[in-house]
Amino acid sequence: MKSNKITNIIVAIILLVAGALLLIFPEDTLRWIILIVGVILILTGLFKLKDYFDIRKKIEATPILLSSILLLLLGVIFVVFTGFVMSFILTFGIILSIMVGISILFKFVVTIMNYSPTKLWKISMLSSTIFLILAIVMFIMLINSNGVDLIRIIGIYFIIEGILALVETFYPSETIIEIKREGIIIEADIDDEE
Repeated sequence: MKSNKITNIIVAIILLVAGALLLIFPEDTLRWIILIVGVILILTGLFKLKDYFDIRKKIEATPILLSSILLLLLGVIFVVFTGFVMSFILTFGIILSIMVGISILFKFVVTIMNYSPTKLWKISMLSSTIFLILAIVMFIMLINSNGVDLIRIIGIYFIIEGILALVETFYPSETIIEIKREGIIIEADIDDEE
């Protein structure tokens, strides 16, 4: 249980920092994220390529070679054509935001349908409502905005998600465990208290 708490805290801090950076420096942060992902893809591709040369005589290693080439190619595209990848992400970010909005609306409806007179149902309902309002604001901003606003909205989402993760990590209650047992969707996994 202690390792789960530490992992949840680390993830929450990463979300808070990434959210703040996306909110304050949207384009620069996105550019750095793309570059970091590109470098990770290149390194992963190189490790898979090394694996290919290590085992190619023992087994059929063509899938490993193909995946390493694909990872290397994607990594180079991310690093060399960062601007193109940014515009691609911003364009398809709108489609992604619509899908996220539909998912949030579904979670909101499921939470309402699973009404329970407990404290955690209220917490879950509050969480669902916050994310639904955020999705509505995101759609309104997308109507007359550029991609930078979308990046900022994602930053706000990360900050809210990080705060909720910290609250749910430090203040698990019997009601949270009770709602989890009842099957109501909540944002974080909560283990039974020791």
